[in-house]
Amino acid sequence: MQHSILFKNPGYYSAFPLILSNSNSKISAIFVSSPFHDHFGENFACVETKDFGRSWATIIGPKEINNESTFDGDIFDWRLFTAKSGWRVFTNKLPNGDLISAGSTGWEKLDIDQKNIALGNGWVVRDHPQNPGKFIYVNTPKLFVKKSKDNGKTWEKNEWIAEGFKWVLGFERGIVLENGTMVVPMYGLRNNDSVVTFVLRSDTNGNEWSLIEIGKGDETALVEVAPNEVLAMSRHTSGDDSGYLLSTRSHDGGLTWSNQTKTNIWGFPAHLLKLSDDRILCSYGFRKSPMGIRAVVSDDGGFTWNIQQEYILRDDAGTISAKNEQTKLTGGRPSSDVGYPVSIQLIDGSILTVYYITLEDGITHCASTKWTL
Repeated sequence: MQHSILFKNPGYYSAFPLILSNSNSKISAIFVSSPFHDHFGENFACVETKDFGRSWATIIGPKEINNESTFDGDIFDWRLFTAKSGWRVFTNKLPNGDLISAGSTGWEKLDIDQKNIALGNGWVVRDHPQNPGKFIYVNTPKLFVKKSKDNGKTWEKNEWIAEGFKWVLGFERGIVLENGTMVVPMYGLRNNDSVVTFVLRSDTNGNEWSLIEIGKGDETALVEVAPNEVLAMSRHTSGDDSGYLLSTRSHDGGLTWSNQTKTNIWGFPAHLLKLSDDRILCSYGFRKSPMGIRAVVSDDGGFTWNIQQEYILRDDAGTISAKNEQTKLTGGRPSSDVGYPVSIQLIDGSILTVYYITLEDGITHCASTKWTL
């Protein structure tokens, strides 16, 4: 296994990397990077590799990207489109060239004078980690879909409230099915205080969208294992099944789902990848000693997993982030600052997995591992 650092900056909390593009010439990744413990997605950075993960170069340094005026004119780069759309939001380019973005509004940064209004609306309110006397973050049940027909110069945006929810969040594991249907995993807190996972599903043209509940849990990974057959693996961290991924399946492109079943995989959240030989790779964070990043393979489309041949990519995590100690968001738990892997298969058949991790120096950073099955 070959480990490399995507981005590591003392004084910054860098986490939740996503691979945006994968070609024979370069691979790009975007991630949260802020001078505070940022689970809101206020600041982003972007890196790329031209040697399949052996080394990474910074393309966009950490900067706040939270509105459509950050970049002027056309969106000439897919990385900028993703950054402008926001964290935990699904982005896609349609066959006709239209750009589309869909998901939850997520955590919104507001001035402190709007705090009482937000609380009166029943929204989740958090003090800003760096400027608590000036800003707040609020989480709402708002969803949106926006399209651009002119490469990002102008947008048509539809926004609505997810009825029956106190808040909703998207998760960056959305997929496009072979027939063009887009399926975006989401989760939220119902008014009865139950947390459920669901998908925001489009038609093949991206014109009509609907919410479809999957079951319990929150952050969910998706993969199309066969035409119109979708496997979902959900994080679940309460009750008797706490820590084990829950599995469910759709045979009609995400319209209906089977009952959830507990898998034999302890770890969360997951990322799913269909390999070139049709096996399914599940990568996940492992947040008990020795903490790190792990992966397993299924030979039967995700019905069973070969946990006896678990791949341990990293087992040297578990240090509390230096930024985590300064916030009440997660309580300073060591387990809070490792995980969220995303894997791709390279042209030589090897796997490149990106993730975030905190080692003994306390600097939470993004890293990668190139490895083989």
